[in-house]
Amino acid sequence: MFWIVACYLVLFPLLACGQEINNLEKFLADYNAEAEFLSADYYKKLFTFETNMADENAEAYATAGELYDNFTMSKSTEAQQFVDFDKYNDTERRMLKRILDIGVAVLPSKQRADLAMATKNTSTAYSQGKVNFKGKDRKLEELELYMGRLRNYSELKYIWEKWRDGIGPKVLHDYEKIVELNNEAAHLVSEYVHVDYNSWTDYLKSFYDEPDLENIVLELWEELEPMYKQLHAYARRKLYEFYGPDYIDLQAPIPAHIMGNMWGATWFNLHDLMKPFPETNDHVEEVAMTLLNNLDSIEDIVSRSESIFPDLGMTPINLSNKSIFERNPNVTNMVCHATAWPIDVGDHRIVMCMVENSLEDLFTLYHELGHIAYFGLIDSQPFVFRNSPNPAFHEAVGDTIFLVAVSPQYLKYVGLLDTNYVVDSKKKLNSMMRMMLADVAFMPYGMSLELWRWRVYGGEIKRGEYNSKYWELIREYQGVVPPICRKPTDFDPAAKFHVASETPYIRYFLAKILQYQFYNQMCKDADEANVADCSIYGNPEAGRRFEELLKKGASEPWRDLLEKYTGDRRFNAKPMLEYYKPLTDWLIKTNSNETIGWPNTIWRPKDYGCDDEYEESSLPRYHIVAVYLGIACIVGVFFLLLLMYTGNVCYNERRVTRRRTETVLELCNHEGVGADTPV
Repeated sequence: MFWIVACYLVLFPLLACGQEINNLEKFLADYNAEAEFLSADYYKKLFTFETNMADENAEAYATAGELYDNFTMSKSTEAQQFVDFDKYNDTERRMLKRILDIGVAVLPSKQRADLAMATKNTSTAYSQGKVNFKGKDRKLEELELYMGRLRNYSELKYIWEKWRDGIGPKVLHDYEKIVELNNEAAHLVSEYVHVDYNSWTDYLKSFYDEPDLENIVLELWEELEPMYKQLHAYARRKLYEFYGPDYIDLQAPIPAHIMGNMWGATWFNLHDLMKPFPETNDHVEEVAMTLLNNLDSIEDIVSRSESIFPDLGMTPINLSNKSIFERNPNVTNMVCHATAWPIDVGDHRIVMCMVENSLEDLFTLYHELGHIAYFGLIDSQPFVFRNSPNPAFHEAVGDTIFLVAVSPQYLKYVGLLDTNYVVDSKKKLNSMMRMMLADVAFMPYGMSLELWRWRVYGGEIKRGEYNSKYWELIREYQGVVPPICRKPTDFDPAAKFHVASETPYIRYFLAKILQYQFYNQMCKDADEANVADCSIYGNPEAGRRFEELLKKGASEPWRDLLEKYTGDRRFNAKPMLEYYKPLTDWLIKTNSNETIGWPNTIWRPKDYGCDDEYEESSLPRYHIVAVYLGIACIVGVFFLLLLMYTGNVCYNERRVTRRRTETVLELCNHEGVGADTPV
């Protein structure tokens, strides 16, 4: 009997453990199958809604979203039985952690519905945005063309102002609701999965497995800032020469609306003003405009761009024929912001309202095709790993490929550049300036926007301060100011899609860092030492190794994957600095007599329109008046008390003087001194 009991006590835990592991395997298999089905249903309905924002489509996607959230919450609760992670292997632990981290699905159904409605309102307001310009209501894609090509200061200011005024005030209340509910979700997730999220900011940062992410971002910026400030000083001088001293001060920030972009996020469209050697076209300009002008349709442009992946030895991409590249004239409202959609296995779509002769759109197309390539490579992963190891990886893929696409060697290889074409030093610097205006100019904007978001959620920026604090960050890091007075009741951040749609933005800043790390490694794999002038075509090993990195999806920690690919476990700004070193050296020499930075922060352009005190204050106008009245009252009371005190002192002094006089006279009379005797 003793031996039977002993064997039972020894074997039962082992049998139970084996049973639990079997249960976990079944749970994970069931989760991945169900999640894949429900996710596909949700994304199909969301895609339908965003390409036709009719009420019935909104209801369908909201219902699908509710089903998916309920499933996520249910499975996360079920996963709690497997929280003893030490029993499982690395893959199982990683799956469980991703299943347990459910985000806003943790909210009660009423709050989830409120959050969905508030987000729908902000997204809809953005998608419906328009400006009446030159006698016609114009949507964003048209307005962006004007912002890139116009050089009329007043017209640009008009478009800039009306775009913001038409969106920001409409969505401010909804955005405040989004902040409140997301923060509530963060606190509930903290309790649910036993992590320490003080606000939604901490939840957003958690995707990078880096508790000190903000300091890492600021350290990266500290490395990049000297290069950026050289570019800023050069751009400011060129804009000063074009617009004159009324609109540009050579020691001050630059007005935001003349940077060639609706948001001043990239300065790519200013290349015509910024070329180091204006008399020389760079090879990108010559080839891209030839390409755009000789292809029959947008479909031809897309097809030509897709071909780069097999050209590099990578798997051809599978782009769905349900992709949309032009605004549907039969639809009143649709989201035209360029987006790649992972609808289902083998069903990957792009929505993008392209303009056929837009070079900037061609850049964006490569970015979105990079997402499509990534989707295809991770289709074979279990659903829970069908993503990138951190959000920046996904954003970096297409931008890395674009650096290959614009290299002279590749353009010769595909027949878009004559084999005898010579890229001399002038053409090289002109081409590099184009890329610097796109990528380096973006960095402070990308960082500032997300610092603003983090501080809003973290409570450092209060309600009523959203707009003023946003512009403080933009001025501090980017050296850019609004061209016209902005009031506390304005909400300019919402004029950017990634705020209106509540899409985290630091991924783009970090993706630019990764882009040059990836490209640097591709050059090494192609045995090319000079990263600024390397040739990757004809070296399938470079494409193969890059593809192997991407195929892993989210199945391994991002630091491990990055180290296997590049030998580095961190975000590293040095490859980006190395790529632009020839142009940075040229800028330093060219800017020898320029002010580097923007010390004159009180300067405002002509026709700015309001006092600095009013613009900078985060208080509503009636609060400002109340403050001034309060100060006036305090000063008035002080002077009244001072007057009363002075009067009282004088009165007492007169009494004392009078009493002394009377005493002296009495003494004089007593001694017989005449009244006319000097006293």
